Amino acid sequence: MKKLEKLLTREIKKSPEARGKCPFIKKSFRECYCKDMNSLRTDDAIYYCGRNFTQCPIYKEKSALIILGLDNAVNPKKEAKKQ
Repeated sequence: MKKLEKLLTREIKKSPEARGKCPFIKKSFRECYCKDMNSLRTDDAIYYCGRNFTQCPIYKEKSALIILGLDNAVNPKKEAKKQ
């Protein structure tokens, strides 16, 4: 698990737009806290979609899949367009 965390940290540092907010905000996933804002998700969205996005369970899962080259699992529409 430590290797994955180091790899994710390295990827974050490469991405200038990722500093200070989750890089998935612009193209959020349906599971993302910021996708369907409501009173039950507001606190999580503020916490995880801001500076604490590296602690977000959704960010960790999706980033790991992308880094491992399994981004078609993250973005099935991308895979469907190829066919």
